Order: sequence, then C-alpha cells, then structure tokens
Amino acid sequence: CSQRTGFFEVVDLLFDPSQLLYKDLLRYFFEIHDSEQKNGQGPDIGPQYGSAIFCFSPAQKKIAEEVQKELLTIGISSHTTIRPASLFYPADEKHQQYYNKTGHLPYCHTHKPLPWNS
Repeated sequence: CSQRTGFFEVVDLLFDPSQLLYKDLLRYFFEIHDSEQKNGQGPDIGPQYGSAIFCFSPAQKKIAEEVQKELLTIGISSHTTIRPASLFYPADEKHQQYYNKTGHLPYCHTHKPLPWNS
C-alpha cells in the first residue's frame, strides 16, 4: 500500500498454448477488465492496481503489442503496460482464494465483448 515497492497485484496464469492461443488469452484479458483506467481498477487506486501484462519472451511481447494496437483501431485506449516477467510472489494467506473466503463478488470484473479482427 506504500505505492513505493514497484509491485503489482497480478494473477500468475498458466495456460496450454495448444488449447488456447496467447493472442486469444490477451483478447479475453482486455474484455474482462478496464484497460482504459489509469493507475487502478475500479475503486482500487494506485500503481499496484494498474493494468499490466508480464511477458516471458520477445514473441509474447510482440503479440501483446499487436493486441494493444488492435484496441486502438477499434477506438479503445489502453493504459496497460507491457513488461518482462520477473519474480512472482504469492499473495498473503488472507488474499488467497479471496472471493471464495469472503463470498464477495468480483467488483472489477466486467465483460465487454470487443469486435476483434479475425
């Protein structure tokens, strides 16, 4: 909460590229959150809540940049930063399975179908 760590609150997501293309995964990512909001998500404000994609290879970075450009062509700006992946630290126990533990509904999650190019 000090906003001085340089850390982001993120999800470490593993996927099988033979089942889901990285480009399609990123498109879904942009559909379920507000990449146009700068420095936060919903009521969670601060750099640790900003929209970010952490890439594990130059190829992933290139695809992320392409998808972000697609957004611009359909009139959607994006404050999502694209960065190299680094160490991932699991959340503290209080925040593990947060929605299951609290019964709250996700409040930053939206679903806005976007007219992606084929």
